[in-house]
Amino acid sequence: MEQLTNLYQSYIEQAEKLRRETNIFASIFSGQSPDSSHPCHMDFYNGVKGWVDSFLEQSYDADMAEQALNVILFSAAEHENSIAMWFLVAAQEHSRRLLAVLPPDRRKLLQKEYDRRYPRRKRLPLQKEIYTLMGK
Repeated sequence: MEQLTNLYQSYIEQAEKLRRETNIFASIFSGQSPDSSHPCHMDFYNGVKGWVDSFLEQSYDADMAEQALNVILFSAAEHENSIAMWFLVAAQEHSRRLLAVLPPDRRKLLQKEYDRRYPRRKRLPLQKEIYTLMGK
């Protein structure tokens, strides 16, 4: 679990550092933000996938899966004004297989919290799919 939380913290710090160091004028003339194509974003996304793969190979502990889901699902809500938010949401894709480990009653509790943190009108398509999976 510590590895997952470190991965998230490191990525958020790196993304914020990129934002601070971005030359706004360079991005205006190029039409693309230099930090949006930085490899740290895909490294993070793939790192979360790797952690989930490793977790599922080693254990199906529902308590630990729920802890991991709390990190994966709710980090974007805690950093909604950060450049990292978009990839934090994208990494929610990797929650699908972890949700299968939880019993329905625990998924419903997560769904209730998800609904509170991500109101329906603000959810992206992936988030709508994740929300629906929690209800099954």
